Amino acid sequence: GNYFTLMDDGNVNDIYNTDNGRWYEHIAYRGIKTFGYARVIHGEITDTELQVGKFQVLNNNNNVISVDL
Repeated sequence: GNYFTLMDDGNVNDIYNTDNGRWYEHIAYRGIKTFGYARVIHGEITDTELQVGKFQVLNNNNNVISVDL
């Protein structure tokens, strides 16, 4: 499927690849460090879930910039 094409051939990582409860909603990243991941579900409908990732990136001066997405 498209998921494996993106993860394998696209040179990106899934923020939490063992979370099998997600339906076509994945956070993919490349070249940054992950610090956290959370998924909040309301009911049985996947369109009502929220996914949040926390990453660490460096700017050109090697200073840490935290970004919440």
